[in-house]
Amino acid sequence: MAMLNLADKCVVVTGGAGFLGHYVIKGLQNRGCRRIQVPRIEQYDLVNLDGIERMYEDMRPSWAGSGPIARGRASFSTRIS
Repeated sequence: MAMLNLADKCVVVTGGAGFLGHYVIKGLQNRGCRRIQVPRIEQYDLVNLDGIERMYEDMRPSWAGSGPIARGRASFSTRIS
């Protein structure tokens, strides 16, 4: 499987400020990703659709994913563009 070229991509990592998210960010950096954004709860309420839409509009990610495993569910990633 080929590695993704993340050097010119904007990647959003929800939960990136947490313990597990820190390791997700380090892994992205080790793979050449330079544009990593972490939405802060003070700025974006990602429980509500308005907050999610505003985050996508402001950050314009190429990829978005969850840093930690939340509520027993595995992390996910979504390709945006």
